[in-house]
Amino acid sequence: MYFLRANPFIRLLLPFSLGVVAAGHLKPAWEPLWLCLCLIVILLLAASFAPAYRYRYRWLPGIALVVLLGFVGWLRGHFDDDLRRPDHFAHLRNPGPCWIAVVADAPVPAKRLKTPVRVLSNAPAPGAGPGTVVGGRAMVFISRNETIDSLRYGDTLLLRTTLLPASRPGNPHAFDYARYLYHKDIHHMAYVHADSVVVLGRNDGAGLWRIAFDQRSKLLNLLTRYFPDNASHAVAAALLVGYKEDLPDELEQAYINTGSMHALAVSGTHVGFVYAGLFLLFRQLRLNGRWRRLVETFGVLAGVWAFTLLTGASASVLRAAWMFSLYILGRALFRSSSVWNTLACSAFVLLWIDPDYLFDAGFQLSYAAVAGMVFFYPLLYKRIPPLPRLIDLAVQVLLVGVAAQLGTLPLSLFYFHQFPVYFWLAGWVVVLGGAVFLWGGVVLVLLDTLWPWAALMTGKLLYGVVWVMNASVSAIQHLPGSVVDGIWLPAWAAWVLYGVLALAGAAVVAGKGRRMVQALLLLAILCVFRFGREEKRLQQTALFVYQSGRANLLDVVCGRERFTWSDSISARQENFAAQANRWALGLRRATTLPTDAPFSSRDLVWMPPVLRLPGRQLVLIDADATDALLPGVVRPDSTSTPEGVAPPDSVYWWLLEAPGFSPEVVFARQQPHVLIIGGGVQRKDADVWEAAAMQAGVGCHRVGRDGGWGGRLLTYVSRDPRLKPWANLKPWAN
Repeated sequence: MYFLRANPFIRLLLPFSLGVVAAGHLKPAWEPLWLCLCLIVILLLAASFAPAYRYRYRWLPGIALVVLLGFVGWLRGHFDDDLRRPDHFAHLRNPGPCWIAVVADAPVPAKRLKTPVRVLSNAPAPGAGPGTVVGGRAMVFISRNETIDSLRYGDTLLLRTTLLPASRPGNPHAFDYARYLYHKDIHHMAYVHADSVVVLGRNDGAGLWRIAFDQRSKLLNLLTRYFPDNASHAVAAALLVGYKEDLPDELEQAYINTGSMHALAVSGTHVGFVYAGLFLLFRQLRLNGRWRRLVETFGVLAGVWAFTLLTGASASVLRAAWMFSLYILGRALFRSSSVWNTLACSAFVLLWIDPDYLFDAGFQLSYAAVAGMVFFYPLLYKRIPPLPRLIDLAVQVLLVGVAAQLGTLPLSLFYFHQFPVYFWLAGWVVVLGGAVFLWGGVVLVLLDTLWPWAALMTGKLLYGVVWVMNASVSAIQHLPGSVVDGIWLPAWAAWVLYGVLALAGAAVVAGKGRRMVQALLLLAILCVFRFGREEKRLQQTALFVYQSGRANLLDVVCGRERFTWSDSISARQENFAAQANRWALGLRRATTLPTDAPFSSRDLVWMPPVLRLPGRQLVLIDADATDALLPGVVRPDSTSTPEGVAPPDSVYWWLLEAPGFSPEVVFARQQPHVLIIGGGVQRKDADVWEAAAMQAGVGCHRVGRDGGWGGRLLTYVSRDPRLKPWANLKPWAN
């Protein structure tokens, strides 16, 4: 309790954050809420003006304040959603195909140019007048050409397209991009051809942001001259301005697997370097008294916030900027504050500005890392004996990395499902290399303007620093057992793990054994959960057809083993579509089913094109399939039983390509319980087969439109034709 009294902003932050979380789950009921708020105000007044009971009921104002802050957080989160605005374009009944919008952020070049836009108006046709004034934001993906590549923040566009709600993930446990956009106040997206885009104006955005993005573009162009190859330029851009869009996949994976990706995301460490450098620079000015304090304070603040804007003002940089700003102002006023209180104050301010920061992974990881360093670093360093100065500095870098890793461990396992074993080794490389490069980059920018010949030499030295960093990180990645992946941690387990860490740390600080006993009890809960989950995994049976563009991918799960069949799919596509689901199911052994040869296992028989499981069949239909040999369930009104027809259990047809026979003909004789139309089937053929299936009363699922198909196979197989044809398989997506 003393900790909370000494850090009052933590007491304000917790109920406010809970209110923000509740805003996403509780619908408004205005009368009870306003009544509750009035009662809270009356209770506060009564407790404040009753001297006889002021001490006895001193806890009432505190409880009332907690409830009031929770209510304010709920209101702030509830009204922060743009969809609640009456002028949002989603509320238009018959919107036209033409939208006027402003580029709301720096565009990201990839296969298509990705950029969020702020919608201004809607019109039925180009030149049809000003149209209907609307609001809201959308994410657009535009095919690239020379004009599209020149788009910048603040450009006004005419888009001829349809803005559709952001699609949910097409595969189980896949990254939910729609949810990610939702917490950025973006609910719609569109794919636009370059010919359907007209640039109406340039540089119409906010002046401060426009200047920041323009300066960042100039810095990226400057780095191109001194870092010619793609890998070195991508890392240099990430280290200096936080631009990670050009990172090669292999290099990005190496930094992720070594736990060094934070070095490429401009964060509090970089802001700390900027603060330290500016502080030392202003100390060299020969000023005294009040003028020195004023110039030093406002100069450092201006430098920190200029760097924040230059890097795009991500959550981690904003957090660090607010923390350092509060510290600088307190120092200028001769005031000191607890790091915990300053941290909570910065979080409270940021969440008041934008409550959606609370759901941003970068925001969460940033605060967790700082909290870990503040809490665990002193505990670890106190137990290190005195060492020589250079060795002590290296040990400090190591312990800071270990403390930050402990702070972010539950979140890292929850979001990334892996643990980098050699993070401590990579930490020395990226922290020291990043510090050298950041200050060297500042010097490079200055020399490029003043003495280009000196900038050339500096650029070569910095190129060597980046090359050594990349080579070292790649070498660490290839060490034996460099990463433990496939760790699947639910959200509640992450909270329990944080409880374990907090109780264990409190036991060390206070020297109380009961805290350690409580930590061990929470750890035992996690162990029991894991044992129960592993027991279920040994008995699981499932079938998954994944959505992966025009490629086809199938997983048959038997216990902790999977049997995979695919055609023309790359390893990257396969991992993107199926890896998260495989980790969630705890699959450890993998077998690839042959394309043409038969294969059999304990519960599986593969006789191309038929896959047999106990009581069910999956039939693959391609262009060479013949209707005479197509296994299926015989129609009750059929007078003949074709040879090779399976018994009337659960039969599924997976249409990979349109065959040469008519669907009406085959459905008249036999039919499956479910027809699965793969993503590679042409749209006109898919429409024909879907219409025929609906006419015949067959359940139909189009993977390209409806997402992947499959789920847990039920042990009971119904033979009752009155039941729904898909009753024997529990679909995870419809």
